[in-house]
Amino acid sequence: MNQIDLIKEGVKFCNGDIICLLDSDDYFLSNKLNIVKKNFETNKNIQIVFDVPLIKMQKQLQKMKLGNFLKKNTWPTIINTSGISIKKIFLQKCIKAKIFDRYSLLEVDFRINAICRILNVGYKIIEENLTVYNADASGIMSKLTKYTNVWWKKRLQAHSFMIDKFEQRGKQYNSFLDYNVTRLINFFFTFFGKKSL
Repeated sequence: MNQIDLIKEGVKFCNGDIICLLDSDDYFLSNKLNIVKKNFETNKNIQIVFDVPLIKMQKQLQKMKLGNFLKKNTWPTIINTSGISIKKIFLQKCIKAKIFDRYSLLEVDFRINAICRILNVGYKIIEENLTVYNADASGIMSKLTKYTNVWWKKRLQAHSFMIDKFEQRGKQYNSFLDYNVTRLINFFFTFFGKKSL
């Protein structure tokens, strides 16, 4: 049905201990799997390895900026799906804990990036570029225009996801100003949308 369903199904057929996620329009550079494997082998407590992708846009490659990935009280920078390698046993725990359920607008990469920060999961970011992310102008996410109704709905779902996961672990979620602004804008979209029908 969608990417999440495919991952849930695909995990059942994986024999290895490490799962490298790859979107169909992206690709790995030739040395990625060996480097990822070595990082897991030399860091036994690590559950996730992120590699910062090169972004391919109009046949040009540019480096992704990590920005605020490490700042826990800001909106997270998301390393895309193809830059995520994860221990199979941890991915199975995530599926069992239902982190991929509900919130229909949220992608796999957002969920894994967010849960990594919320749970303080052992992870490593490889600065070396090992993946090429194709920023396809005709892709699903490229069609999601910033500040539209759906964009704000998605942002509200992202906040709700994080609040839910923080509360499950007895932690305080610190983005309530952004959350309440997002809720207010969603209310206006819903209210005025209904009035115009």
